[in-house]
Amino acid sequence: MESWYEVKPSLERGGLGVFASRTILPGTVIMHDPAVMKLELKNVQFTDEEVRDSFNLLSDTDKIRVLKLHEGHRPFITRLMRIYKANSFGAKGFTMLQVDISGVNHSCVPNADRQDDMENDEKTDAANLVAIRTIAKGEEILICYNSNFEGMTVTQRINILDSYYGFRCSCPACALPLKERILSDTRRQLINVLSSKCSGFEPLGLSQLDHLNRQTAENPSMTIGLPQFPLRVALSTAEKTAFKALLAELMQAERLTNVTTANLYREAAYHLMQQMSENRYILVIPSACYVTAWMEKAVKIFSDITGAHSKQTKAIKAQWSNWQRGEQLDLYKYLKLDYLQALSRGKGVGEVFAVHIGETVLNAEGLIGLKIEALSEQMCKTRLREGKGKVRGSIRSP
Repeated sequence: MESWYEVKPSLERGGLGVFASRTILPGTVIMHDPAVMKLELKNVQFTDEEVRDSFNLLSDTDKIRVLKLHEGHRPFITRLMRIYKANSFGAKGFTMLQVDISGVNHSCVPNADRQDDMENDEKTDAANLVAIRTIAKGEEILICYNSNFEGMTVTQRINILDSYYGFRCSCPACALPLKERILSDTRRQLINVLSSKCSGFEPLGLSQLDHLNRQTAENPSMTIGLPQFPLRVALSTAEKTAFKALLAELMQAERLTNVTTANLYREAAYHLMQQMSENRYILVIPSACYVTAWMEKAVKIFSDITGAHSKQTKAIKAQWSNWQRGEQLDLYKYLKLDYLQALSRGKGVGEVFAVHIGETVLNAEGLIGLKIEALSEQMCKTRLREGKGKVRGSIRSP
């Protein structure tokens, strides 16, 4: 099968790069790359001896492949350590070197993603390079070298890349005009706060990265990583809903749309449904609108990134279909809002903000239906305060 990529000089970034040899659609696995070296982080950092011992286990062919890699500029004693540190990727408790993927250049707004390979729901030592948007023939394939970059300003990202990788980023996110850069930095600072809180942690303190340089980068306080602490107060369900929806919107605004973004929309929809279920007999129209919009966005992102017929897309579609069978969303799906609005205005109710779900009744044709009462926003708030959404009561039809 024809390869999806070719390696050739990157005029924009210098050195070699990986380029699409044909149009690549989102969700395509561009390359599958087994790790040639894997080191367990027994302490804060691994040693030259550990890197050398792992290297000595390689075949002669793989040794040559590793030694051809860029070695970076960091002040390690051995060339082998410089190569490993410049090209390896971190995982939980481990670092791994995948030779082919390490040749992919960086962008803070990537078009591809390095993803762990899975087999029977277990991670392997391989990684996949997956397209996260359409990549045109001849376009350079790019990944983001640091997942924390999503929540960092332009200055912080540039300082890290220069200090640890030896280059200054000139991607679209780092080359913005001043006004747009200020807006982007603000969005990314919010992403740092929200993503930390949604993960159960206090936000990372990133201010020290504003003055990072090649000398201070090797201080132990920097190389061991930034400390992160659990949230002092757990998020409420309402906060989880708002934070995850806003975080997803910010990531899309920063052109960082990925599977994580889709899952944020899905989780925001789930948390809002939790709140709706607390008052199961009052359907708040805006809440149902948000749940629907967020799930439609989640489905679209999964479809765009992993493919319309992928296992992930089929799973989220099935989940959304199942959620829509619930009493409130099922009613919302078939509710004729335009008719209800017109009827309510004629009765002086005003704009319909919610409906109170009553008993099942037989209509003139003998069909079973629901008695519903249209509620204005003020009426809805009153009913909710009185707890009337929790117990089915006798209500009049509009």
